[in-house]
Amino acid sequence: MPPREHVEFLAGSPNRVALLRLLRDDPRRPSSLTDEGPFSRSTVHRNLDGFVGRDWVRKDGPRYVLTTVGRRVLDKYESLLDTVDVVHGHRPLFTHLGEAATDLPVAAVDDATVVTASAGNPHAPLSHYADALAEIDSERFLGISPIVSGVFNEASRRFVASGTEMELVVDAATLETARSECPDALARARRAENFSLFVADAVSVGLALFDRRVFVGAYDDGGLRALLDGENRPLREWARDHYESVRADAEPVDGEA
Repeated sequence: MPPREHVEFLAGSPNRVALLRLLRDDPRRPSSLTDEGPFSRSTVHRNLDGFVGRDWVRKDGPRYVLTTVGRRVLDKYESLLDTVDVVHGHRPLFTHLGEAATDLPVAAVDDATVVTASAGNPHAPLSHYADALAEIDSERFLGISPIVSGVFNEASRRFVASGTEMELVVDAATLETARSECPDALARARRAENFSLFVADAVSVGLALFDRRVFVGAYDDGGLRALLDGENRPLREWARDHYESVRADAEPVDGEA
């Protein structure tokens, strides 16, 4: 039987997923399954036969037991549902992150805040970031920026002054814009011993990685469209890996701005 037919069978009725979840908890008799859910006797027996025929469930005396195959199928199906739910729930973030979002774990959004720009509040992500920076104390900052922003410069100024170890990666176009539009701010940062500037061929994703907290910025031609703000481990690990991959191909900017 083709894999698609198995998926269509499972997705074809919420009762099938619910029954497998009950069997994942404990082996059960058909009568127990009928009592524990809104299932008719015929629904339970018909689906159990379908599960047994696919080796998702086996019969052990009067009870039915979820097999390793059935557990893997259920786990992956639930993972797919979670992925669809998160990605569709935060479409602006994943859309504007582009290729960088392909390996962003769904769990990275767990317990995190996603702020999206809207017609009524186009600067919501930028405002959130600026407000959050005012509350952060950190010994180290690792950043990537595809744009020049006076708000970012002002919000980051106290980290330069406080001695926070800072690394920032930009692309050549962003560096030239900084030199022409805010030369004083760039010069102050470049003179600071705790600030290191690097230039990469291309940068499309914004990233601010502090001791505990991570911000990921998704951009389009209109600016910052969505911001992911969190502290969970999957997000931090992804952010660290992404920063290191970009930083590995970047060159230090020598001399004064």
